[in-house]
Amino acid sequence: MSQQLAAVTNGKSASVFEELVNDALAVLAHEESTEPQKVDAVKVLRYGAFDPDRFEQLLAPSAPLEVQRQAILVMGTFESPGVAELLIDKWPELSPQLRPTALDALVSRDVWRSELLAAIKAKSIVTADLGANQIAQLTSLMTDDQAKQYSGLFEKTSNAEREALVKAYQPALTAKGDVAKGKVVFEKNCAGCHQLDGIGHAIGPNLAAMKNRGPDAILANVLNPNAEVNPQYMNYICQTLDGRVVSGMIGNETSNSVTFIQADKKSETVLRIDIDQMRSTGVSLMPEGLEKTIDQDAMADLLTYLMQDRN
Repeated sequence: MSQQLAAVTNGKSASVFEELVNDALAVLAHEESTEPQKVDAVKVLRYGAFDPDRFEQLLAPSAPLEVQRQAILVMGTFESPGVAELLIDKWPELSPQLRPTALDALVSRDVWRSELLAAIKAKSIVTADLGANQIAQLTSLMTDDQAKQYSGLFEKTSNAEREALVKAYQPALTAKGDVAKGKVVFEKNCAGCHQLDGIGHAIGPNLAAMKNRGPDAILANVLNPNAEVNPQYMNYICQTLDGRVVSGMIGNETSNSVTFIQADKKSETVLRIDIDQMRSTGVSLMPEGLEKTIDQDAMADLLTYLMQDRN
């Protein structure tokens, strides 16, 4: 925009924009600037040139949430190929609240969209990081050439060993289970992250709603939890400036802090100014390996307990 206005005003506007950008940078550098002042300052950066180092700092996990969000929006106004490169590089650090905004930017230009698709194909961005709505948005905007080049990219895939395990457990779907024993299996293996009948902690997906999908879906989710992960339940790892590592699902996120939730409703809030690095692991908070404590008989009991009529 600044270049266009400079052209029609014979360069007279260039100095005005330069002064505006310099004033905005001064606001961002001043420790006493308030968050609204910083957000407004970020908006002004669209009148300057794209500086990847500057925007990388604005996208640091320690930056206030709205500053990060506004930085992504401003990045979308540039035409530089460096925008896609930076957003893709920073993607693992972006929280679930910021990723839809980043995706909107990445799909807004054909060149950036190609970079995004290439990153997904190379697994720099895993498909599990994208929700169903985001995948639908991306695929709907693909050109014919992109659709051909990346055909099958978003087909559901999962670990062959996990799939074989789910297949091996199929008899549990028709076996006669015991509700009382199934309740014990639930309390021992599931209550840390799920709540049902007043038992456990409501961290993971609602099991009463899962019941509507049927026992097949529940079995697959227990044994192959990373085949289909809602980004809301993705596990994150955060490293603080003092060297501590905090992990868990992002339960709450504000401009100044991020709260990580682990099993048994344990949580820890980290101030953004104390965050050194934060990135998604690309896997569910729900662990693999439950078959080690839930054999086929126990699985039949668990499914019977979960599927029982509670009306």
